[in-house]
Amino acid sequence: MTFTKNLSITAMALIAILGVTACTDSEQEEAIQKMDKAIQDTGNAFDSAGDKISDTIDDAGDSVSDTMDDAGHKMSDMTDDAGNAIEDACEHVKEGVKAEDQDC
Repeated sequence: MTFTKNLSITAMALIAILGVTACTDSEQEEAIQKMDKAIQDTGNAFDSAGDKISDTIDDAGDSVSDTMDDAGHKMSDMTDDAGNAIEDACEHVKEGVKAEDQDC
């Protein structure tokens, strides 16, 4: 983005310089002021775009992180449920065979 910004500013400056040479003093001053404002506006637009891109990337990263956290919690819950189901089945089998120790 810096290259594009520098290229835009340079192009605007060259156009302004060529245009200013054909003007009177008052026209030159007005053209220079307009050029300065245009350059400043262009720089501000690039800064704003960069901020928006950065914010979008941050939001995407947060979303991915939240999704991964949710998936981790769901996997943990599923693991606990599977372990409990296995333990219940083991205890049921031990009850069926009348084992002395029915804990699993």
